[in-house]
Amino acid sequence: MPSIVKTPPELRLANLGHDRDTGELLIVNLPKYVCPECDALTPFAIGEASLSETDRKALDAVSGEVKPYETEHSDFYCRVCGRAVRVVCRVHEFAMSAYKYHPTLVWEMATDGSVDR
Repeated sequence: MPSIVKTPPELRLANLGHDRDTGELLIVNLPKYVCPECDALTPFAIGEASLSETDRKALDAVSGEVKPYETEHSDFYCRVCGRAVRVVCRVHEFAMSAYKYHPTLVWEMATDGSVDR
C-alpha cells in the first residue's frame, strides 16, 4: 500500500476564506492545492474524481467513507509532480441547492514510507 499522509487544509489549500457565521474555514472561488514537493498550485473542483482506481482505493482505505449530503471529496493529481491528493470537505446546505464546503483534511501520497492516521 502506498504511503499516505494527512495534513490540515490550511497548510495545503490556497484561496480559503472563513465562514462569516461560524468562523470555520471555507472553500471560496476556485480552490487550489499547494504541493509540498514541487510548490505547484493545482486548481481543483469540488467532487473531482480523476485518480486511478489503485490510488483511489488506497485513499479510501485511510480516509473513510464519504457520507452523501454530509461530506464530499475531491481526488486529483498535482499538475507538476503527479502526487495523488484527496481533499475532504464537510458540506453545509444553507439554502435550497446552495452549499458551503468546509475543508476538513487533505490526504496526500507520501514518499517516506509512513501512513499517518
